Amino acid sequence: MWSVKGDFTKLPAIVVAGTSEGYRPVGIEAGGKAMLRLDGKPLVAMVVEALVNSPSIGDIYVVGQEAYLKKSVEDYGRGRAVTIKQGSNLVENVMLGYERARKESRTPYALVLSGDMP
Repeated sequence: MWSVKGDFTKLPAIVVAGTSEGYRPVGIEAGGKAMLRLDGKPLVAMVVEALVNSPSIGDIYVVGQEAYLKKSVEDYGRGRAVTIKQGSNLVENVMLGYERARKESRTPYALVLSGDMP
């Protein structure tokens, strides 16, 4: 267990899985790169599942196109992961996730990772 100036036993995780406006990303037909499948499972589902299985991770905030992400997040998040509607760019998406995490967590820290890297 880790601790930084307090009793922070679970670190919130922010998974950025959005797409950029005006850009045609790889996997757009599936909903973006994070929704591409590997062994039949969306990449973002693999990330969420790994986070859920980590004893050091608390709540999980997946930022992206909710219409595409919601089912995978619900199926693999075991009640610990939620989707957040994406902003217009990567920095805004990180901040949207961080703002939500700060409202619901006791720690000012968060793990930020990509939703398309299983």
